[in-house]
Amino acid sequence: MNNEEFLIEKKNLEKTIEDYNEVIADTKLKIKNLPNLYPDKEHRMIEQERLTYKVSKLENGLKKPYFARIDFYNDESSIKDVCYIGKIGVTDYDNNVITVDWRAPISSLYYDSNVGKTSYISPEGTIFGELQLKRQYDIENSVLNSFNDVDTVSNDEILKPYLSVSADKRLKNIVATIQGEQNVIIRETIGNNSIIQGVAGSGKTTVALHHIAYLVYNNRDLYDANQYMVIGPNKFFVDYISSILPDLDVDGVKQFDFVDFASNYLNVDFEIKNSLDNFNLNSSGKEEDNFSYYS
Repeated sequence: MNNEEFLIEKKNLEKTIEDYNEVIADTKLKIKNLPNLYPDKEHRMIEQERLTYKVSKLENGLKKPYFARIDFYNDESSIKDVCYIGKIGVTDYDNNVITVDWRAPISSLYYDSNVGKTSYISPEGTIFGELQLKRQYDIENSVLNSFNDVDTVSNDEILKPYLSVSADKRLKNIVATIQGEQNVIIRETIGNNSIIQGVAGSGKTTVALHHIAYLVYNNRDLYDANQYMVIGPNKFFVDYISSILPDLDVDGVKQFDFVDFASNYLNVDFEIKNSLDNFNLNSSGKEEDNFSYYS
């Protein structure tokens, strides 16, 4: 990383933030003009909710609009695509791409491909070309701290800043550090069933949630987010994972523990008693005077 290149990347970040702010301003102006655009109150409210959500995501994205860059030379079109990859994809109102969503087909090159000849699968078919650059950024509070050019995402220099971050009570997204084997699972098509196996703490839940985020993004014309569901073993687990999907630009996915799921869908109120509590109660010599389901 030389000083000249650092200054170029710094200016690009400043330009990206400026572009984000322009989209935010344009979106707020559109919200203000909704009564003229949508005389029907119901449709106006739906559009206002959508645009307000968009503004919220853009404002959150200002702190770190992207985490990676890839330069891909398309053999067929002879065009080099320079893609800055972020948690959300953003285009301006002239349809100019500002940042590319990590779930977009071309973004798979960042996770799966080494620098050199490669390809990726798009809706139009397989695109062949050359990955000329793969770059990872350390951006915090809209400030570029550093960047690294790498070959594979598993490079220690990429993982180091993320491994050193102290954990809190919520699970975190891993979009900047997804490994090749994880990416295969995350980008599995919607028609296939998957069983994810691994030891405790190996990232099974994180990968599964990123898979949902990928499916929601790539099948948004077929299914709404509220048609997906996560069932966890208990309320603590559901609370622990609750921030992941919203952080990945996915809202509306139902998240239940099994008790709430069963109660909601069976329309029956019941109580789950811990089997150990039941053993302690019976060992005291007292008889149960009511019927319960047991975990």
